[in-house]
Amino acid sequence: MTKELIEQIQKKMVHLLKKVGDRPLPVLVQKYCDETTPLAGNWILDELPSARIYIVKGIIDRHAHHDLLIVEYGGKAYIIDPVIWRFFKGKKTILVAVKHAMPEALIEIQKLYHGIWRISERMEKSGFERRHEWERRIETKIDEAMQEAEF
Repeated sequence: MTKELIEQIQKKMVHLLKKVGDRPLPVLVQKYCDETTPLAGNWILDELPSARIYIVKGIIDRHAHHDLLIVEYGGKAYIIDPVIWRFFKGKKTILVAVKHAMPEALIEIQKLYHGIWRISERMEKSGFERRHEWERRIETKIDEAMQEAEF
């Protein structure tokens, strides 16, 4: 997995999030990991079809749930958080860490995010309709959040 691919996925995510709301990323990304995580995983699978991608779900506290990706490719485990700015406002990249194997990646997630984390599922490539649905849901949720913020 190259730095360029990670940057490409990040740019696509930022573009999607900014389509509806012109707010800082930490504001835009508060409730969208259910849609952004599988969407980012599919974008990665477009470029790396042999990668094994897992959705990792976490409960950080009673009110905060979050999803991340672990991408196994080329003998490494990459932790990707498509909406990293939710918890780490100043981060410049969606790449959280690179480890040698899945168990190390899970330990790193636990250290950084705290809470309880588990592998939810291995991702399969989704079709256009499913991806379009995730994008629509993200746009709708952001639009609703922006309207609520104005009142």
